[in-house]
Amino acid sequence: MVEAVKKIKLEPVPVGEVRVRKPAEYDLEIYAGEKRIGRAGETLTLPEGKHALTFRNDKLFVKETAQVSVERRQDATPVINFPVLGTLTVQAQPSNCKVFVDGVFVDVTPVLEAPIAPAATAQGHLRPERRGAGCGGGRVGRQELTRDGEI
Repeated sequence: MVEAVKKIKLEPVPVGEVRVRKPAEYDLEIYAGEKRIGRAGETLTLPEGKHALTFRNDKLFVKETAQVSVERRQDATPVINFPVLGTLTVQAQPSNCKVFVDGVFVDVTPVLEAPIAPAATAQGHLRPERRGAGCGGGRVGRQELTRDGEI
C-alpha cells in the first residue's frame, strides 16, 4: 500500500491573479476572512474559486467587502466603490478628553477635521484622561457622516 501511495501524483491547485486598485486618498489592507493577504495596489495570487475579500483601513473606519471569482491563469478585478473621506471634529470643555468612535481611540480633544469614511457611524464616548479631569464620560452620540463630513 505504501508503494501505491508513493505513485500518486498530486496536481497543484490552480491559481489566478487578483488586481486591486488603490484609492488615491488612503491605503487599504486586504483580508480573506481574518487573514491579511495583501494591500490595495498589489497583485494577489489566489486559488481558483470564489472569494469574499474585505478591504479595510481601521484608522479611517473604511470597511468594504467584495466578491471575486478567480479562474486558472486569469486576471480578476473586484468591483469596489471606495468611499471619499469626510472629516470628524469634536470639541469639549475642558479639552484633553479621549475620543473613541465605535470603541476605537481616535484622538484627544480637540479633534479637528480628522479624516473618516463618510456614512460611517460615529458613535463614541468622551472619557476622562484621569479621574477628576472634568470630561465627565459624556456621550458624543450616534451620528451619520455625509460625504462632505457634515453631521
